[in-house]
Amino acid sequence: MNKKLFSLIAAAVVAAACAVGFAACGHTHEMTHYAAKQATCTEDGNVEYWYCGGCEKYFADENGGEELESIVVEAAGHRWDEGRVTKEPACTEDGERTFTCTVCKTTRTEAIEAVGHTFSEEWSGDSTYHWRAATCGHADMVADRGEHTWQDGVCSVCARVRTEGLDYALSADGTYYTVSGIGKCAESNIFIPSAYNGLPVRAIADRAFYGCAGLTSVILPNGLESIGEEAFYECFALENISIPESVKKIDAYALSRCMALESVVLPDSVIVVSKGMFSDCGSLKSVTLGDAVTELGDSAFYGCSALTDINIPDSVWIIGCSAFEYCGFKSVTLPGRLGYMADNMFTSCKNLESVTLPEGLKNIGEYAFTACTNLKSINIPQSVEAIGSSAFSDCTCLKNIVIPEGVNVIGSSAFAACTGLTDIVLPESLVRVCPSAFSGCGNLKSVTIGNKVETIDYLAFSYCSALTDIKFNGTMAEWNGIKKGEDWDSGAGNYTVHCTDGDISKKD
Repeated sequence: MNKKLFSLIAAAVVAAACAVGFAACGHTHEMTHYAAKQATCTEDGNVEYWYCGGCEKYFADENGGEELESIVVEAAGHRWDEGRVTKEPACTEDGERTFTCTVCKTTRTEAIEAVGHTFSEEWSGDSTYHWRAATCGHADMVADRGEHTWQDGVCSVCARVRTEGLDYALSADGTYYTVSGIGKCAESNIFIPSAYNGLPVRAIADRAFYGCAGLTSVILPNGLESIGEEAFYECFALENISIPESVKKIDAYALSRCMALESVVLPDSVIVVSKGMFSDCGSLKSVTLGDAVTELGDSAFYGCSALTDINIPDSVWIIGCSAFEYCGFKSVTLPGRLGYMADNMFTSCKNLESVTLPEGLKNIGEYAFTACTNLKSINIPQSVEAIGSSAFSDCTCLKNIVIPEGVNVIGSSAFAACTGLTDIVLPESLVRVCPSAFSGCGNLKSVTIGNKVETIDYLAFSYCSALTDIKFNGTMAEWNGIKKGEDWDSGAGNYTVHCTDGDISKKD
């Protein structure tokens, strides 16, 4: 009895369970398993689940015992750090701050607003206007610009004191004034006005401030057009001079021997740097030339030993004799329009190591690089036809030089005492080796000479004590036919001339 009753109860339970299952979904589940997927910062993940395609339901177990309302694990979103400045804001340009997600390392950027220009609290000015100069590096920007308001010789805004006591001369046509001299002015900082007695000031006379040894600063007015010869010659203490855009002409030696002058900006309106304009300005370190300048006169920068760099505009096509003699350059590039190198252009530039010469250059002048004792090499353009006398004499560090085939003249002593030279190839076009051309080149071992040479002048290879080989591109008869000057090989080594048909030794 009990056994039979138990069997009936068990069967009833199973039937009830099946009835519940079928009542819930009406079918037998066909499950597909999906593994858990971790959510990222930007993409949702999911929990582990089983999916029945028949009833389109999600379950937490393979038997379908627990239905899931959602399987989605939502994206967590980025966790940004505090960010770092990756581009500093400028006066007129936004900066940038970059943020990095601490989880996935994704980055994003935000703009940092431009900071705007900053200006000095101190006043700047000229004879007409005052302003506050930019301190942010934008020299073309000014604030609070306005005309001076004079009260008893003092500007009520910027407190600038007007220079009194200068001498003036009225022009012949009575239309303008020229500053003719220092007069009774005892000031060290001179502020030349733009007008005098109701008329414009247009010129500084020749020698107007000649020898004013106590003068330290000069501000020239807008409207000034010319500065005369030796106008500020030997103003030994002059440190600053402001030259306005209106100036068109500055005459010879105008700022010569201004020993304390360190920098000068020439306006674009000045197209000629006149003879000796900055000669013997021993402290001059910086010169800005206008983009329209065409000529640098003789001795323009002679003796500017502190001048270590200069940008010569491409507009320049004339550079005078001794223009850079005794300057402090380490390197220099000559403009492309330059056709001729004047004499003594870089004489005794002791620091000069390299020079870029333009294609199209026709000649290298006499003494052009004499005593440039640090010049190690130079590329002579193919266009060069003549190398002047003593052009490279005493360039004791010069080790490599290629003389192009177009050169037909190498002047006297052109390479004398170039003790760093070890070999030289003379161009086939050369017909004469001039006197002392290579005299004193004590380390010169090898020379190549073309068969068009007709004359080797006196002392041409004298005291080339290491000379062992002369390579002559001709026959022994042609070598013997060359006219040789007195002592052309005096003090030279025991060389051998290698001709196309045999050798000739020095003793022969």
